[in-house]
Amino acid sequence: MATYTGIADLRLVAGHPALDLVNTVEPRLPSTPSTQCSPSGGQANAVLDHFSSPSQLLTWARRSGLLNPSEVVVEEGIWRSSPELAERCLVAVVAAREALYDVLLWLLDGAVDDASVEPQLRQLSTARATAAARTHLRPALQGPPAFEQLVGTEPGLLIMDRIAVAVIELLTVVDLNLLRACPLEEGGCGWLFLDRSRGHTRRWCVMADCGTKAKARRLNDRRRATRSRR
Repeated sequence: MATYTGIADLRLVAGHPALDLVNTVEPRLPSTPSTQCSPSGGQANAVLDHFSSPSQLLTWARRSGLLNPSEVVVEEGIWRSSPELAERCLVAVVAAREALYDVLLWLLDGAVDDASVEPQLRQLSTARATAAARTHLRPALQGPPAFEQLVGTEPGLLIMDRIAVAVIELLTVVDLNLLRACPLEEGGCGWLFLDRSRGHTRRWCVMADCGTKAKARRLNDRRRATRSRR
């Protein structure tokens, strides 16, 4: 498992912003009472949550392309003058992140009964409907004559609304047959990603991190076994 120093250097390797959102926790473990996320920098249960403050959320939104630099400046100013709004957005984003993770884990587990994720789906649908009320059509700024959706028209709530839209797009448009999890049982981090590799053979979130460390671990195990036999 690779532990990054903070949100500023966290790798965005999932292939979709909604999956990169899920991967702001490391390692990514199924939610149980014994695997609660600790704030960034904490060591409780060895699970690191990179969203411990609104400023970290803003940094991630900029790096993921969810907001452009000028929008980040506007949101930062609004949140600075209204800490309550900033905290509200952070709480909403984390709730959406965990609901999405539950749904995707259910999908990866091959479950049939959707009753177990019905509350999460309802929660994500409600967030998208709320964002839709703050979404406007406008003429496209580039390319041939067309129109585009401007998602997030209320300053201070842009991140919350755009994440809601990204989540629903992932669940309804993206080919989820490509969804994979970095294998925890082999020393991976549990991060989710879309396997768009040739032949769909990608196993690790980042080969240079989890993949290389897993190979080194297997090599050390073989060497220890050889020494024991001798």
